[in-house]
Amino acid sequence: MRFYLLVFALVTLQSVFGQVQDSTQTVKVFIDCPGCDKNYFRSNLPYATLVRDRYVADCHIQFFSQRTGSGGSKYEFHFIGLNKYSSIVDTIHFSVPNNTTAHELREKQLHYLKIGLVSFWIKNNTTDHIAVLLQNSPVKEEKPKDKWKNWVFSINTSIYTDGQASYTNFSNNNSISAERVREQDRIDVGGWYNYQRKKYILNDPDTIVYNIQKSNAVDLTYTRALGKKLSAGAFTNAGSSIYNNYDFYGTLKGALEYNIYDYAESNNKQIRLGYKLGPRFNDYIDTTVHNQIEELLWQQTLSTDMKFKKPWGNISYSVSWNNYMNDIQLNSLNNWVSLNIRVFKGLSWRMSGSFRIIKDQVNLERGEASYEEVLLQQTQLATAYNYWLSTGLSFTFGSIYNDVVNPRFGY
Repeated sequence: MRFYLLVFALVTLQSVFGQVQDSTQTVKVFIDCPGCDKNYFRSNLPYATLVRDRYVADCHIQFFSQRTGSGGSKYEFHFIGLNKYSSIVDTIHFSVPNNTTAHELREKQLHYLKIGLVSFWIKNNTTDHIAVLLQNSPVKEEKPKDKWKNWVFSINTSIYTDGQASYTNFSNNNSISAERVREQDRIDVGGWYNYQRKKYILNDPDTIVYNIQKSNAVDLTYTRALGKKLSAGAFTNAGSSIYNNYDFYGTLKGALEYNIYDYAESNNKQIRLGYKLGPRFNDYIDTTVHNQIEELLWQQTLSTDMKFKKPWGNISYSVSWNNYMNDIQLNSLNNWVSLNIRVFKGLSWRMSGSFRIIKDQVNLERGEASYEEVLLQQTQLATAYNYWLSTGLSFTFGSIYNDVVNPRFGY
């Protein structure tokens, strides 16, 4: 009879209600998971001390997650041994459904954290405190018939409002989506409608200014695996936007993408090279700067997307070049970057930003925008570029061993 190791690693304390743990037997653990409930782990991981810097840790645990086709999440925990534990490197996978509560998720995460730490506890001579539970291998169940055929649907709607005596704001956002995700292909269908109305009452009580924006779109995407590193896709979308001067627009593009690394390694590293090509039809609300009220254009896009997640930090970079093929001068270059680097013990640097060179605003209205349109951002304006940048440093020092949880007054 086959057995498998659940290794819930119920680190059984040898005295009733648990005595103070011997600090020589604890493993210093750095959990690399910004959104996790670390206080819960700190309170429920015996013989492990959570530290705030990987440079003083014995074990660095990286959390990765990806969305599954059913709307749930697939997690991957990387256990990286440091110092005397450097020979230990392990990976654990598990999945949770989309209706998992926050408490259920942290319980599941804690369970697999304990399993992954068993190797460290063994090397640290903590075996007297570990209880191993062996269970019979479960009978292989027949996969249930899926009446939805892998399709997942989602409908969302939201309303937001705020205001004061001289100003009110109301917005309504709605979306619907359907997707089917399989190993070799995926289909994504979606649509959305957004409405926003801002009302301004000026000093003269008889003067009221409104800013009303409406936009909507529908999208359909099909992607197909052509191997471990190559994919093909078809993309189509249509919609309208008052702000962007589109009474209607529609696109249809074919695409190829090559990933230098195997797609199976996408949690850790990606370098994806992409190309899209296809027609775009624009029907404008007002005549454009190019004296067009409607036109058919051919558009192409070259792109490179890179993502790396390493023990020393994360790097993401994306660059794309777009061009209307009827005129090579109608193009744009988009750059986006995000960094989060652990420089040395206690010091980390984060930076994110975007810079875009713009020469393809074919949709701009002819004529000058009024002061009202500019100040209230009622219409898109001509520009040669746009950008944003955020950066900061964080330096933490002091005790690395304080494992106490004290939630009083909300701390």
